Amino acid sequence: MEKTSSNSQQPNSQKSSPGGSDPRKNSAPAEGLAAELQSISQRDFLQESALGLIELLSKNKVIVGGILLLGLLGFVGWTAMDAVRSRGELKAQNAFFTLEKQYSEKKEQFDQARFAELAGQKQEGLTKPSGDLTKDYGTLIDELETFAKAHTGTAAGAQAAMMAAETRIAYNQADRATETLEAVAKGSKTSTLVGALARMAAGNTFAAAGKCDQAVKAWEEILATKAATFLHGEAALRAGLCLEKSGDKAKATEMYRKASGESERSSTAQTAKALLRAIEMGS
Repeated sequence: MEKTSSNSQQPNSQKSSPGGSDPRKNSAPAEGLAAELQSISQRDFLQESALGLIELLSKNKVIVGGILLLGLLGFVGWTAMDAVRSRGELKAQNAFFTLEKQYSEKKEQFDQARFAELAGQKQEGLTKPSGDLTKDYGTLIDELETFAKAHTGTAAGAQAAMMAAETRIAYNQADRATETLEAVAKGSKTSTLVGALARMAAGNTFAAAGKCDQAVKAWEEILATKAATFLHGEAALRAGLCLEKSGDKAKATEMYRKASGESERSSTAQTAKALLRAIEMGS
């Protein structure tokens, strides 16, 4: 399964620190903060722990691009190992295997083509995505969504929903991406891992669709859930971004402060502090 993050048009965005600057070292108000603000939408809550792996894969010319929702998928798959003790989860994972394999192979082919193009390499045997979802994936995305709705409450269903959603966002179909994730979220409690991750991803897709109110509502559910503490920093950061974009700087500041309460070494906390400085400077 690929480790991807933000925008399918920016497959190598994770190879360097966002905006090329370190918010801990950059005290100048203009260029550094502007670069951070421009690239923040690409961050995901697994970024810090994934950086080492991403750098290793990049050196071996394995594509590590994509958009933010797939950053959740590896974590869902890893934690699903505990869930497979459930007969229902095991059955869902077995049924999901074929769909996941088809999707991963096709996505990898497209990502390798993008990587080769960016690296100025020959693209023999590689096919770039056409920009037409049906032409590129056939009925696979619809099948993933159907599977997700039929297996709500399972890690396999959540994985399928997030795969479908990140692909629809890449093809400018964010509105359709929210539908399946909402169904997955409604079929699970926020206090469960699957429920928390589904709501996190649903917030991301609402934001991509320009529906900030609904996005913030999804993230606030996570912030109000003690069992989802591991997602609080990222949820607060994303909520702050949406609120600031919609003009509510007071509430955005509150969210950034929550996010900056993370560990000093957390990329989420450092980004939130940079965003707070930007608001204070009036940028």
